[in-house]
Amino acid sequence: MAADWAKVKIAYINNSKTLREVAKENGIRAAGVMTRAAKEGWEAERKRAQAETSKAAQGRQKATCPRVTWIFDCLNFFQSFPKERKS
Repeated sequence: MAADWAKVKIAYINNSKTLREVAKENGIRAAGVMTRAAKEGWEAERKRAQAETSKAAQGRQKATCPRVTWIFDCLNFFQSFPKERKS
């Protein structure tokens, strides 16, 4: 049975799994996966993908930060009022 190398490559690049884990999951010898990964530069692609993901996450965090701050400011404002006592 021939390996679906595109699937194996994507599984490695888009996860934190090792080459051995990806090989085992796909029923391929680890040596074959390691050879192909080295020849095609999968590690560099993985690092690039991780950097892009991290950069995108930081951008989302900066975009939501003012809204989150505003919500917490509102909550703190309303919590500063004295609580009503029930008689």
